[in-house]
Amino acid sequence: MRKGWKETTLGEVAGLSIGRTPTRATAKYWTGDLRFPFCTIADMDGKRISPSREGVTQAAIDDGKARLVGAGSLLMSFKLTIGRVGFAEVDLFPNEAIVAITPEASHSTREFLYLWLGSHDLTEGSGRAVKGATLNSVSLAAIPILLPPLAEQKRIVDVIESVDAYVAGLESYATAARTSRAALLHELLTTNTKGWKQTTLGEVAEVVGGGTPSTSRADFWDGEIVWLTPTEVVALDGRRVSDSARKITKQGLANSGARLLPEGTVILTSRASVGFVAISDCELCTNQGFQSLVPRPQIIAEFLLPWVQTNRSEFMARSAGSTFKEISKKNVGTIPILLPPLAEQRRIVDVIESVDSAITAADVAVADARNLRAGLLSDLLSGDHEIPQSYDRIMESA
Repeated sequence: MRKGWKETTLGEVAGLSIGRTPTRATAKYWTGDLRFPFCTIADMDGKRISPSREGVTQAAIDDGKARLVGAGSLLMSFKLTIGRVGFAEVDLFPNEAIVAITPEASHSTREFLYLWLGSHDLTEGSGRAVKGATLNSVSLAAIPILLPPLAEQKRIVDVIESVDAYVAGLESYATAARTSRAALLHELLTTNTKGWKQTTLGEVAEVVGGGTPSTSRADFWDGEIVWLTPTEVVALDGRRVSDSARKITKQGLANSGARLLPEGTVILTSRASVGFVAISDCELCTNQGFQSLVPRPQIIAEFLLPWVQTNRSEFMARSAGSTFKEISKKNVGTIPILLPPLAEQRRIVDVIESVDSAITAADVAVADARNLRAGLLSDLLSGDHEIPQSYDRIMESA
């Protein structure tokens, strides 16, 4: 451990104030008026916490049934979902599963404790009794902390906040790129120029359902034929697919409603989660939750896939069912499509793929930046890497 760093506990460097929940049986304590917002763990879904579900009344405050926490306070959940941390965006009243943490100014800062608590497993470590998924006031105070001097705490916080700003910028770019892609797709797919033809999906693609072999026949399963379920395609939406969690045998295929679909088929979910798509990169089959599209010569799969994504609401509108929505083979086949010539389809696909490449690159950059942040934070909080004091001059001049 480096000079100036010390091993301590949360209770030694901060005051802890556990929230309260007014009894639900007393109606006068509750209101839809958010002048006095009530905070639960469900509200703690980000760095900035601003409850928007319900409020407590002046009566609850007057009777001491709710405890006020000021805007800017550091909050942490310690029951059921342990270790969610964030700052109160407004004055609020936390429930009994949330603790407000007030650092002693001579020991630590709110921002440093936020980083420390948010990056450690608070249910592990000696000296802290954990019962089920709950910490108590004693175990809260006993949470161990490796604390650097105040000056170094501020350097660590500044470096991580700089990385966070960089990550936020990348995320904003990726979000903007997706928004632009959707607008561009709509423009490209609705431009009715010379040579475009009004037709239907059933005219440009063969609609093929799926099936499931008997699960009581072991010889139908664990074969080599890819067999997809809707959950897998929902997760892949817009990408290519060549594998599945379960596979069937030739006997299973022959004794079910499934049909072997050729490479280049647009796999389309038709039950519950309707309108999700992927392109097959090999011969495969599906269960009965699909009405897949085998392209005919006048359309290419790479054009059909984004067309389905853009028109997903049309598939949902034509679905029926009380337990879950499902679109039939007939209804899929009658959906109208404005079809450009093949050459125009390929030009549109080229534009879309260039945008998709930019989005993919942005996603990779975001993932890399998050990994950088995690590794950097771990190194800085361990004390293994020191930020030189000269960094202070950079902070002052920024």
